[in-house]
Order: sequence, then structure tokens, then C-alpha cells
Amino acid sequence: MVLLLPMETSYLNTSGHIYDSEFLNLVQLSDGSVKFDERTLFLNQEEKDFLNAQKIVELSNSIVVFKNKGKWGLIANLPKEEYIKGNVKSHELVLPSTVQGMLSNFHGYNGEAAPVLLGHESSIDLEDFVRENEPDKQHIIKDYHLYIYQGEKADRVLSLYKNLERLFIGDGHHRLYTTSLSNFKQTVFACIMSFDYLDILPIHRLLQNVSDEMYIHALKFLGKKFELEKVTDDSDLPKGYVKMSRGNDHYLIRLIDLASDAFWNNDIYRLNTQIISQAFRSFDQGEIQYISEEMLKNTKSFSDEDVILETHALSKKEFIEAAKNDTVLPPKSTWVYPKFPSFLLMNKYQ
Repeated sequence: MVLLLPMETSYLNTSGHIYDSEFLNLVQLSDGSVKFDERTLFLNQEEKDFLNAQKIVELSNSIVVFKNKGKWGLIANLPKEEYIKGNVKSHELVLPSTVQGMLSNFHGYNGEAAPVLLGHESSIDLEDFVRENEPDKQHIIKDYHLYIYQGEKADRVLSLYKNLERLFIGDGHHRLYTTSLSNFKQTVFACIMSFDYLDILPIHRLLQNVSDEMYIHALKFLGKKFELEKVTDDSDLPKGYVKMSRGNDHYLIRLIDLASDAFWNNDIYRLNTQIISQAFRSFDQGEIQYISEEMLKNTKSFSDEDVILETHALSKKEFIEAAKNDTVLPPKSTWVYPKFPSFLLMNKYQ
């Protein structure tokens, strides 16, 4: 059974602004306002002043049911003990350098501005609950309709989830792991959705500024070890293959099947171990850029020396089985969509 909790002190951004899920993870909250100060180096003063001036409303002992384009989900707090006990299943490797930075940031801020994304297998009829239970507050912004429940009503919503055996991390591996190490942060701000409403998209790899010499070396290596076929830019990408592009060159590479379990034959794992490390001699995850399907369409973002490695997405079945079997895939193996916006709801954790 997975325990979920109401958010003890949270804030709703009522300014009318909405931000991408990757915009901000942490926020400084004080006296019922956003208070970004000199400690925040990734925003300039004009950006800080703009965000600090946004109107927010304090909520206590609350959860939020939301609807977005016909998809339903829940915003609540996940006790870190649920992650530590293994009730929240992970499938991706966490990087020590990222964890160190997050631990430091947790001390520097006191609120979360974007929830981690957790999926569950069973269906929960949130639409029916909202129809039969009047929310304490509502808020609509663009395609998001938020139904806010507090106190006893919040507990009734959470009772719908009491029979869940496990949750699966769609996004937020590092935040969950880092919270488990913290001695003062006890919960994680979470968006919980059924897999009925989630899609798993591929995350492609970008190796920047690959020299002609290295590219020719990689091509020779791939030609000897792999089935390599020159294709056009718009060629389909079958499962078990990687498409490699550099400038006007496009190749389809058939990954080598391994005589082992499903983990070893996972496309992302084989891409990392068979192509990135062997053909391009790249062993540092920091050298790899990760790009979404949307970013891939913007060809102006890439130079003629950039190598793009396109990969096939995991199926939901593969995703769930990998997590259940405690498989550890490379970082950024999946892009689970949709993600809840950043800075629309904020959860105060200290």
C-alpha cells in the first residue's frame, strides 16, 4: 500500500501565468509571497522581480485534483519513506553530481515549484469524485482546471488511492533519491496519474561538435560491427535500431541482440554501451545532450558537426516491467508525458 498525504502548506499561483514543467523545481517562499533573492543565480534581477510580484494564494491541508485536455491527475505529498521502502519504483540511474547539487539547493530554498511525476497501473475515477463532491476552491488557467480539496474532503480523495501497491517514477528520479538522503525534508511534491493518461516518448542523444576524424572512425567501427544502412532523413525508425545523423548523413544502425534478459536488450542500454561508448569513445554522461521529439524538429539548433542519435521509445509494458524488476537503465531513458506545469502550485517543505 502506498501512503499519500495532503500538502500541509501550499500556494496557488493566481497571476494567470503558466510555465513549462522544466522551468523551476525549487522556490523561496516567505510571508505568503515568492522571495527569490541574491542566492538565485540562474535568474537575473528583472526575472526575479517579475516572479516575486506574482499573486499567490496560500492553501492549508489540501490536495488538488486536476483535469488537462481530458486527462486527470492528483497533486499531493509523498512521504519519502514510501520511496525508501521500495513502494515507489525507479528505473533510471541517478548521477552523484546531480544529487550533490540538489542537496545543496534543498537547503537554500524552502518550497517545491514543480512536482515529480508518478504513474500507477489501476484506473481511479477522479472525474466521478469531482462530480459528486464539491471542491473547496477551483481555479482555471488555460487547459488546466484545478479542483482543490481541504481537510476531511482531501482525506476522502486520498482514500481512493489506499489500495495502490506501488507507484512508478515517470520524472523526478534525482529529486526522490536526494530527498531520501535529506535529514530535514520528509516529503516530495508529487503529481500522480494513471498510465491510462500517460504517454512514453523517446529521448534522443546529441553529441556536439564531433570532429571529422572521430566521425570517420565511428563510421568505420559501426560498419565492421553492425548492420549499417544509409537512409534519408524521413526514414522510419524500427524498434531495435538507432538512427544516426550528422549534417546530410543519415544511417540506420541495427543494435546487437544480447543473449540475456530484456534489460540487456533495451534499446537505450544498448545505445549507450554499443554505440556511444564504443564507436564514439564517450564514457562521460556529461558529454551527452538529451533532446525531445519537439527539439529534434528544430534543425536550426544543430550544427553540421553534431551527431544526433535517435532512439525508439519504451512501451508502457517495458517501462513497468523494468521498474518492477528493479532494472537500472541509463539516465534519461524515458520522457513521460504530460508533466504538470512549474510554478502553478508550490509546496512548502521547511
